[in-house]
Amino acid sequence: METLTILFVLLATSYFLSKIVKKFKLPTVLGPIYVGLIISIFFKEYIPELSGLESFADLGLIFIMFYIGLELNFSLFFKKPGRLLSLSAFNIIIPIVVTYIVMKLIGFNSIVSIIMGLIMTVTATAISIEILKEYGLLESRFGQSIIFSATLDDIFEVIFLPILITYVDKGDLSLTVLIFNILIFFTVIYASRFLIIPYVIRFLDNDEKSQLFIIGTLMVLLVSIISEYLGFGELIGALIAGVIVKFTLLNAEEYQGKKDMTELFEAATFGFLAPFFFIWVGINTDLSHILSNPGLGIILTLLAIFTKVIGSIIGNYIGKGKFSEGLIIGVGMSNKGMVTLVGAEIARAAGLIDQELFSAIIFMIVLTTIISPLLFNKLIKKINIS
Repeated sequence: METLTILFVLLATSYFLSKIVKKFKLPTVLGPIYVGLIISIFFKEYIPELSGLESFADLGLIFIMFYIGLELNFSLFFKKPGRLLSLSAFNIIIPIVVTYIVMKLIGFNSIVSIIMGLIMTVTATAISIEILKEYGLLESRFGQSIIFSATLDDIFEVIFLPILITYVDKGDLSLTVLIFNILIFFTVIYASRFLIIPYVIRFLDNDEKSQLFIIGTLMVLLVSIISEYLGFGELIGALIAGVIVKFTLLNAEEYQGKKDMTELFEAATFGFLAPFFFIWVGINTDLSHILSNPGLGIILTLLAIFTKVIGSIIGNYIGKGKFSEGLIIGVGMSNKGMVTLVGAEIARAAGLIDQELFSAIIFMIVLTTIISPLLFNKLIKKINIS
């Protein structure tokens, strides 16, 4: 009963705080993070009793990655390939290079600097979508440029960061073994995509939502286990599982439960499992580090904004776009959110970034979610965008 009480209190408090932050036009993800922060500040002596929460947090992270794969919109990649690829490329290259140089200059080693560069490539796509909706720009060429580039940046980070961390953690992994494991992994993926799931679909009753959830859950767990066994990490497996389900179950012409499938996993992930991941992130955020070294959080915030703005201006200019348009795209992509948190937690859990840097990343996320919409609002009123 005590466990049930803890789960109830944590979830109820998370939902309540999420509603409050939403009224201030801040990401709802901050709600459960604040719950974790409150625990870490005022109830630190009870944290050992919450050790079981980490299992819920791990499962929440796996389902978040699965949902990211499920929601990836690959159709955006083919609308304006030249301009959009240059925009996306420089929104990856500039953050990695500039962040790497700055992190090295302030005393971090090469691995941490590369990890931070990868983390800086990410955009809080959900926040960008909300900003674009507010100004009626979501369906415009300008809005689609932001969504495309943000999506590709997220894909790049969620694929390469776990691979980098796995390689560092298993430094003796030879290139031959790595290539062999990749071949095995994609053979299994191919078999699942074309030989297994299509037959499973035939046995599905489209009116039975429980079957949809069971199939999806088994898929994400199976592919995650295989990915972990082959040395890629369960998170890559979860992401790939989402993509497999998207291009089989959700794209099958004879399948009628597309909306049900997405809604089921959205509800299960963000209604139950994901809050525990973000609560755990909050618990592992040490405010004393932020207060003792606020400069690090400010440096990361400036990097988050500067690198995205410069990357967008250069990429948009090469794609024959206007300077002003590139400036606003960069500002619109400078906010950080869920995927940034995922990347930071992966690195923290692997012991590759310390508590001080992890706390500074949380500080950066909070600041960029406030600063980015404000700057976007000021610029969009001065510059004509379509």
